[in-house]
Formats: sequence, C-alpha cells, structure tokens
Amino acid sequence: MRYGPGTTRYLVQRRIENVQEFGGAEQRTTLGFSIFVTATVRGPGDTAGYPATFAIDSVTADSGVLLPSVINLGRARGLSFSGVLTPRGEFRNSAPSDSSAARSLAQIIGGFREFFPRIPAMGVAPGSVWADTVTQVEQFGVIDSVQIRSVHNARAVGWEEQEGLRGLRIEVRSTVGLAGNGQQGGQAVDLTGSGTRQGVEYVAPDGRYLGGVSRDSTALTITLRAQGVIVPVRQVALSVIRVRP
Repeated sequence: MRYGPGTTRYLVQRRIENVQEFGGAEQRTTLGFSIFVTATVRGPGDTAGYPATFAIDSVTADSGVLLPSVINLGRARGLSFSGVLTPRGEFRNSAPSDSSAARSLAQIIGGFREFFPRIPAMGVAPGSVWADTVTQVEQFGVIDSVQIRSVHNARAVGWEEQEGLRGLRIEVRSTVGLAGNGQQGGQAVDLTGSGTRQGVEYVAPDGRYLGGVSRDSTALTITLRAQGVIVPVRQVALSVIRVRP
C-alpha cells in the first residue's frame, strides 16, 4: 500500500488539557475544537511526491470552551495550505493562502505536516514493521521556534473495516523531545519537554488516509528568565480524525 491521489473530507476533533503549576497552585485549562477540512492529493506524482492541498471549511470550538481573545476562528474559513505529500506521508513545503491567519491560528490548526501517518517510502503491507526519526522546527503555543524530535515505531497489523471502509491498521508508538525559546508579554521564555504518543491509523488500499485516534502526553517546563521562575506544565491531547461523506 502506498499513498495515492484523491480528495477526502475529514472531521478532526481535538481536546487538549493543560495542568500548570504556578505560585503553589494548579491551574487547569481545557481546549476542545473541531476542524472540517478537505485534503486533495493530485496526480501524477514524481520522486518528490504528489502536489497536495488542505482546505479548511470551518473550525468550531466545543461547547463551554473559552478561547483566548487573540484567536478568531472565523479567520480559518477558506484558509488553505498547499505543498507536497511525500511517499513517506510528510506534507512538505507547506504554503498558507493567508500567512497572517495561519500564524494566528497555529495553536489550533498547525500546518498539517504530520496529518498523514508516516510509512516507508516503498509502501507497507500487513506485518510490516518500521521506525522513523523526525526533527522539525514549529510554533508551539506562544513560542515561535521550537525544535521537536520525534522517534516513531510503527507496525501494520492487517486489514480491518473502519466505519464501513476497508483500511490497513497501523499502530504507532512515539517518544518526543522538544526545546525552544521565544517571547511572552515582552519577556524571554525558554521551553523544554518530553512526551509519548500512542495512535492507531487506517489507510485504504488506494492510498487514501481514513483517519484514526491518537493520545499524546507531554511534560513541559517553562522558564521565565528575567524572573527566574520555572513553571511545570502537564499536557494531554486526544485527537480523533474521521472521514466525512
């Protein structure tokens, strides 16, 4: 099985829970939202992969969730990202249609770089086992430049029915390390952390991604240099991706 061209509509549901320790007290916040997005992978491909586009139909916050005032979900409507889907499943050279909107919504949307599960460039079959190490620099919350190193261990279990569609079940376990620095409220901030991820993904015989479920657990340390304050943060994120009719 290899990735191939096609157009698929997805519903991406994410829920992120943060527990921050500050001044001897715990502060808990929850962020939940749904992204309605259409992914188009166009042929023919070449050695670099297939031209691909993610077009966002809309983003909605879960009931009762209060978003930061700087996040305007209305700016997501019509926002698109164009790039290349590599044979390994990485969405590269992503260029947003509106860079200002993409930047303001990065905490919610990201850039779809890791949307598709990573597979060997030559394809996979039931019983395949592989490992992959990825290092990239991304925005993480209010910090613009964070280096993230992920080590993925995956296996293709076999063919299963996924919401009425036949898909190859891929199980993924990952470890993640991150470090970066930036500005928050005019103050220098350092960020370090590590975490784990477990996920189950499905890919159709024709190369279409059929969605999956993943859970991330990350321990972060935020250091406010000027104040000499260290803030531990625990973050748990659940992501569910489904194919829409």
